[in-house]
Amino acid sequence: MKRRAPAGAVRANGPACIIAICVAAWGAAWSIPGAGGALYAQVPGDTLTVAAGARYDAHGFIRFMNGANWRDLWVQPVRVPVLDVRTFAGGLTPLRAGGGNQSITLHFTDAQGMRWIFRSIDKFPERNLGAELTDTPASDIVQDHISALNPGSHFVMPALLEAAGVLHVRPRLFIMPDDPALGEHRRDFAGMLGELEERPDEGPDDTPGFAGSLSVKNTENFLDDLEDSPEHQLDEAEFLRARLVDMLVGDPDRGTDQWRFARFGDGPYTWRPIPADRDWALVRADGALVRLARRFYPKPVRFGDRYASVEAMTYSSHAVDRRLLTRLTRSDFAREGAHLQQVITDDVIAQAVAGMPPEYVALRGDEIASMLRARRDQLPAVAEAFYEWLATDVDVRGTDESDFAWIERRADGTVRVVLRSEAAPVMADLEANGAAGTGGIYYDRVFLPRETREVRVYLHGGDDHARVVGPPDGPILVRIIGGGGDDLLEDLAGGARLYDHRGDNRIGSSANTRFDDSPWIEPDSPEGLRANVLWAQNWGSDGGIGPAVTYRERAGFLLGAGAEFTRYGFRRAPYHWQAAGSVQYAPETGGIAAGLVLDYRMQNSSRSVNLAFDASNAETFRFNGFGNESSFSEAGGDVRLHRLTFRPSLVWHIGPRAGQAVNPDGSDEADDVPEDDEGAAAAIRWAPDAPRRLTGSFEVGPAFAWTNPRLADAAAFAVTTDAVTQVGMRALLDVRRTDRSAAPRRGFRVQASAAGYPLVTGVAEAAGSGDMAAHVAASVATYVPLLGDGLHLALRAGGEHAFGAYPFFDAPFLGGRHSLRGLPAYRYAGDATAFGGAELRMPLDSLVLLVRMETGVFAFADAGRVWHGGASPGGWHTGLGGGAWFAAFGRSASIAVARGEGTRLYAWFGMPF
Repeated sequence: MKRRAPAGAVRANGPACIIAICVAAWGAAWSIPGAGGALYAQVPGDTLTVAAGARYDAHGFIRFMNGANWRDLWVQPVRVPVLDVRTFAGGLTPLRAGGGNQSITLHFTDAQGMRWIFRSIDKFPERNLGAELTDTPASDIVQDHISALNPGSHFVMPALLEAAGVLHVRPRLFIMPDDPALGEHRRDFAGMLGELEERPDEGPDDTPGFAGSLSVKNTENFLDDLEDSPEHQLDEAEFLRARLVDMLVGDPDRGTDQWRFARFGDGPYTWRPIPADRDWALVRADGALVRLARRFYPKPVRFGDRYASVEAMTYSSHAVDRRLLTRLTRSDFAREGAHLQQVITDDVIAQAVAGMPPEYVALRGDEIASMLRARRDQLPAVAEAFYEWLATDVDVRGTDESDFAWIERRADGTVRVVLRSEAAPVMADLEANGAAGTGGIYYDRVFLPRETREVRVYLHGGDDHARVVGPPDGPILVRIIGGGGDDLLEDLAGGARLYDHRGDNRIGSSANTRFDDSPWIEPDSPEGLRANVLWAQNWGSDGGIGPAVTYRERAGFLLGAGAEFTRYGFRRAPYHWQAAGSVQYAPETGGIAAGLVLDYRMQNSSRSVNLAFDASNAETFRFNGFGNESSFSEAGGDVRLHRLTFRPSLVWHIGPRAGQAVNPDGSDEADDVPEDDEGAAAAIRWAPDAPRRLTGSFEVGPAFAWTNPRLADAAAFAVTTDAVTQVGMRALLDVRRTDRSAAPRRGFRVQASAAGYPLVTGVAEAAGSGDMAAHVAASVATYVPLLGDGLHLALRAGGEHAFGAYPFFDAPFLGGRHSLRGLPAYRYAGDATAFGGAELRMPLDSLVLLVRMETGVFAFADAGRVWHGGASPGGWHTGLGGGAWFAAFGRSASIAVARGEGTRLYAWFGMPF
């Protein structure tokens, strides 16, 4: 582990903060002071005055960008005792070092065999930032955002959790001594400021453990027990109270790693939650960067008088919340919210705030207490919003034993779901008593159509029996998902959706019942940045409005606003459907462009339906006539297109998708997937850019276009400028198989398109011949390593051909970034084009600007020509040049200078090809 200076050390003669603005794709960058300082001798039993994070003392531009946060608490000196590891709890023996994404921890055992954890108050996010961010200005920015955490947050929680009736630990603030008893950990932990707390665990030698429990497990193992047998049940009311306390203190970091669960009873067993790791309680993230980042990463909330959205507060916890709170109704949420509002009195809040170091209380105690009181008064409304967020799409979970599920549709649109531990109850018993039968019920809830859109009943393992009864269909969609046993799924009501691909199953269906036996493995739902991972959730929606900036070769830069809305759905990946639209202005042409795209993904399928609509009068280009010998005039030939297009298509997505394993070698065979149950492949990610896998898409569909071209000197070019209507079909293929997506060293990419327009109006014979128009285009790129993973060659060849009565503005063109660099865009036109290029690419050392980027340089040569009327006088045109590329996080950008007909500068998001 990298040695770090003790928290609280004063940094002497440190460099001044450097503020720089990088006008580049990576944004702004700056440096902040480090955590350096002298290592003072810490004697057990002494008391020292230290600051939790002197490095967060920032002003001016950094405070504006990163926020004021809790900087005053981090730099405030506090008096802290030095831990005596030889006498505390009879003596502490270090076991191992650990830590999560940011904290550093040291685990101990005491004289009685109980476990203790010492956790650093300061955080070190660089430990998990990855190669692109480590030791960069971006890592300094991330580190500085630790100032948004409250260094006293751990000590506020015990009084609140005690009042709520939730199991909890009682942390104490210490400085770790410089003591040989720490052994190999002395170098890393001596002088560190941290909080020491008991680790909730089982007792030694089968004795009662934490709070008298008989077993304590982490979230993953606890969920396994819930799935094993209905003998294991969670105290959901207590878990809900714990979650509402999380929201009271504004803690959005409550994922699976932030919980342990304690078991009580000899069977059936009751499990109680134990919240842990309160680093994010009272988090107060503000500043310009955070406000911008919240658009795609809502987790950094700002603790204040008002609550953040439920979506932000559950960003890390949604998987746990939706798994463990499905049995509770609106009245349960209302009861617990009102109960907490009553028991968390002003005195309790005062006691909670007083748990912080006195120096923190003097600085911010009154403010924090006032905010907690205001938030306490809103708890009933927060509980209701939390319930409504959970109630829309509900997952009901059975067990690996043989279960019976009774789903009763009712005339008022409600749906009752009952789970029993008996797989085959007596039919007469069911007919006489409905779901109740003779007992064994462990789940019973009525869902209301004004709250719930659909209910999904997962039966998991065992030989299960599910029956849907009542009126057909209804406003609440019912899905039943069989597990690994031999199941009987009956839909006597009609309209249910049944799924099972394992075991020897029997299906009883009625009208409108749908049964699906195709394999499926649930994708992992990541808790990290959604911008960096494909979030394949199966419920809910999100969206927003923001700025939209694009570049079109015919229109230049387009500036405006766009909106995107995404609906997620059952067994849809990456979403059920998505709608995105924008309205933009082109300063270069003075035109307006508007577009709308709808993408509908089919269930458990690689197919989707896409609808694209565009309206624009922003596109302009210079038309120089046909042939290789056409002259270029800066003064004439300007064409402006007024265009409407509508392109619906059916799309096949090629390559790994949700439900497929992706192995290191790029294979995705079903044999590589564990055969447990839904969610069995927790480590499997949807990886559309898996190495050495063929990925891409193929789409086909009708096309409609109406274009009104504006060309002042049309007669000089023997073309007409009547409005043109084209109705036909189009197909596009784009596939690749490369070793990486940012800057490929090996592999190939193929792009092809074809379009035919049986109906064309407004095109004169001078522009073509025949009663219809057609267009084909293709390009192939290949990447060949020359020196291992270093010097490599990139080759591209392509061409286009237009047939029949095509309009002049749809002619195959040559020139510009997409075909022949060094020529003006759309320089030459003809019935056909051919072009090719070669790039010699050489990687260089990484470059650190805001982040660490892979860099390289390349030299290139392009050539191409056009044909018109079957002839190609004038020969080949060429362009030569060189450039550089920059890559990080799987994305790249490149720039190049080319010499052909003049000297031209190019820039791309991505590689040139």
